[in-house]
Amino acid sequence: MTRYIGRYQLDARPDRIDLRDRTYTPPLRSLDPEFPSPEYVKNYFSRYRNLVLDQGLEGACTGFGLAGTINYLLWRRAVVEMPVGSRMKESDLPPTVSQRMLYHLARFYDEWPGEDYQGSSCRGAVKAWHKHGVCRQELWPYKDERGRVRFVKPGKDGKRMRQRGLWAFISG
Repeated sequence: MTRYIGRYQLDARPDRIDLRDRTYTPPLRSLDPEFPSPEYVKNYFSRYRNLVLDQGLEGACTGFGLAGTINYLLWRRAVVEMPVGSRMKESDLPPTVSQRMLYHLARFYDEWPGEDYQGSSCRGAVKAWHKHGVCRQELWPYKDERGRVRFVKPGKDGKRMRQRGLWAFISG
């Protein structure tokens, strides 16, 4: 049964059990007394705030969630590579990735037949990212030039479309 909170539809389902999945085992280590530090928040979070995504009423949470995660990882990498004590400028930000590409391709890999439904699975989104990488937002936008949520054909720049693959994060 679908529930709503205001205008937001709550109909997420857990992925099916797959015996190939590994149970996450966090490493044992002492945690920092405070994370992130107030200095870190002051120097870097104002730029991160612009990377938070809002899917609105769309059923594309897998694309938006994974794009948000990738954007965070790219942002975090940029912060780590900055000289100590410097403040992040707009030009230091990495380009955001396409939630449209992740959502659209996730639907090819999720476990539900056909395309007559909204949404996808996390498993489908990660498989799509693994197999295809992800391009920059500007190459495959989620909204058209008028700001309407519409399917927009991706740009024709395949070389740049593969530069943000899953293995770049695991091995790099």
